[in-house]
Amino acid sequence: MSPPVDLTATNIKAINAGKNRVTITWDKVDGAEGYILYGRRGGSGAFGYIGMTTKGTTYTDTNALDTDFNFYWVYPYKTVAGKRVVGTSEGYAYAKGITTAATGITAIGAGKGVVQIKWNPVSGAD
Repeated sequence: MSPPVDLTATNIKAINAGKNRVTITWDKVDGAEGYILYGRRGGSGAFGYIGMTTKGTTYTDTNALDTDFNFYWVYPYKTVAGKRVVGTSEGYAYAKGITTAATGITAIGAGKGVVQIKWNPVSGAD
């Protein structure tokens, strides 16, 4: 039997990152070798594996729903006695995978009956 592991993911956040994309962030957990993400897409979706990372405290779900909320849990892990032991998730975060609003919108008269509209590009927008 493996000894207990005191690994807990905290400060979990999810933000929309464009069409069908949600970026999940969390605080670094001392002693963790990586993180496994589980989630549920939509209010009635099944709870299941989303992905994992060993490269920091950020993960982008590129299959997120844009019509409903996506819920995410982060579980840190490390190897103990040759086996992967998974810690706990302090809570969960949620977001929709929607395209963010345009910013920097300006409208300038460009002649009689003509208005020129400009805005900053939005990542993921069609």
